[in-house]
Amino acid sequence: MRRRIASFILSAALAFASPAFAAADGLPAFVRVGLTSVFANAGEIKIQNRNVSVGYGDASGAFTGSAVLTGNFSAVPTDMYYAKIGEIFYDYESARRSADFFSSSGFKAAVGFTDDAAFAVYLGGYKTEAEASAAGVSSGRGASVIYPDGKRTALIENGNPVLIFDGASRRGRIAGVNGETLGIGGRKYRGSVELYRSGGGITAVNVLATEDYFCGVVASEMLLSNAEAIKAQAVACRSYFMTQRGVHGSAAYDICDAPHCQNYIGTGKETDASVAAVRETAGIMAYYDGAVINATFYSSNGGVTSNSEDVWNNTIPYLRSVVDAYEQTGKVWERSFSLDELTRLLTKNGAGIGNATGMYISESSDAGRVNALVITGENGSHELVKEDIRIFFAPSEDGMLDSRLFTIADAANQNGVVSPGVSAVGFDEHIYRTENITDIYILQPDGGVSSAGISDGLYAAGADGIAAFYADLPGPVAGDAGAAAGDIRIIGRGYGHGVGMSQHGANAMASAGYNFYDILTFYYTGIDVK
Repeated sequence: MRRRIASFILSAALAFASPAFAAADGLPAFVRVGLTSVFANAGEIKIQNRNVSVGYGDASGAFTGSAVLTGNFSAVPTDMYYAKIGEIFYDYESARRSADFFSSSGFKAAVGFTDDAAFAVYLGGYKTEAEASAAGVSSGRGASVIYPDGKRTALIENGNPVLIFDGASRRGRIAGVNGETLGIGGRKYRGSVELYRSGGGITAVNVLATEDYFCGVVASEMLLSNAEAIKAQAVACRSYFMTQRGVHGSAAYDICDAPHCQNYIGTGKETDASVAAVRETAGIMAYYDGAVINATFYSSNGGVTSNSEDVWNNTIPYLRSVVDAYEQTGKVWERSFSLDELTRLLTKNGAGIGNATGMYISESSDAGRVNALVITGENGSHELVKEDIRIFFAPSEDGMLDSRLFTIADAANQNGVVSPGVSAVGFDEHIYRTENITDIYILQPDGGVSSAGISDGLYAAGADGIAAFYADLPGPVAGDAGAAAGDIRIIGRGYGHGVGMSQHGANAMASAGYNFYDILTFYYTGIDVK
């Protein structure tokens, strides 16, 4: 068991350097964002705009509109046979008039849009090659059969195809008109949306200027509103993006809209303040030893951040544990589990140890987070380590645990470990921790030391007077109606993995007068911001 039980002299020193800003390079001008949380392999994408621009993108990511269409459209995959009339048009309206002529003659006709920005008339679609061939003959024009290729998409109105994207090397895109956002799925997006065929459906890919993407990400990710904190979030998001770009390998997008890449919902949560924060920090990123850092962040840490290796596998020099005296508004939470509930979770997680009989903490980090949790059963025990601890509880009614900074209220289930205890920063910048408040000693003015003798927490003098430095979690409450007799109660602080920047802490630092440079260099050890 890895535990630090030691008497020590409390000291805390925070040093902040002056900011030195310089434009960062390496950011791509455009980014491709897979909207996989809402439109992955979709059978239909409803478009909210009445007027849309259609076209293809170039190699740089920029969108070139070739026509403006008006109607109530949806985008769908199409795997039908078509008869393609031989005449080629170089503007949409001419092709539309020709298609309308065929429609008036009893054919179902749409405009085909090829990747060389030319247009043609497509008759169909048909379920068989024979039907498409017969339609081509009946048209009285030179026509060729177009076979399903698993790539085509179509704009439809009232179930009928209006425009068929038939680019062999480029995918069709749609955008708002005159700089308007494009509304799909109840969300609005800057730039254009590419219709990428994946499986049998369409995956929507938002292609937009990279800094515009950050406007949406910061608004989606930042929980609080102080201007300098939002700037810190903008720099963190920009840096994190650079380390995550390409994580999906050969997918048709650089990054997706899910939280593991960065939460992104388009423009829906943007405010003047969030956009200003992105614009005012444009191009600025955080670096360690010359490389952009993996700037992880989360909601709140409960008073102390985590070392990277206490959550994931790698020891990362700039993701070091720091005592966070600023965060005062982070989440305090409690969960209760009956043995029956633990038994069900064991079953869902494939742990064959029979009915649950108890649970205890077997290891905690210097920062106080639970590193190993053991659930005992009739036929053995099941140990959970690091983030698997939180994930184990995901199938429960309230989902995974909010954090790993927790204690178990029932002392019988602690196995001798009380977590998270008290942490402090020593002169050597090491995080020191004790689970026993009587182990804390205070340096007296005459040079002597005396026991803190504090039973309800630990306090330290801050620049603004006396403020709580770090306190033990509350213990069991007698007669608490929230937990039934025999339930195992977990009491915790913080929300998220705890590695890197706390959003609640960043907001508190900004409120105390620190700028975004100060915030970033506090949460990420030894970095440069430029």
